[in-house]
Amino acid sequence: MPNPLPKPDPNPNPGSASGLHDLLKAYVDEGTVPGAVGLVARGDTVEVRAVGTVDVEGSAPMARDSIFRIASISKPITAAPGFLPVSYTQLSLASIF
Repeated sequence: MPNPLPKPDPNPNPGSASGLHDLLKAYVDEGTVPGAVGLVARGDTVEVRAVGTVDVEGSAPMARDSIFRIASISKPITAAPGFLPVSYTQLSLASIF
């Protein structure tokens, strides 16, 4: 089975222009989350960073292919594109209902 993840930047640089590593690490360092994975794609360049651990116990380091339970967060993510025409006043919610 092919790897579903995009190819990472071949020259990772935590101090890169996106500041992705620093941003994720700040949340981990302040204790908001035990670990995080972030992905930024710009054209053909993909930057993937993983920081922290997979759980609060620190049992294993976070990896770029760590599995997360997203629960019901998929509902608003799925609904958001449907409201783009509403936000650009191309569609009225009144016309739908």
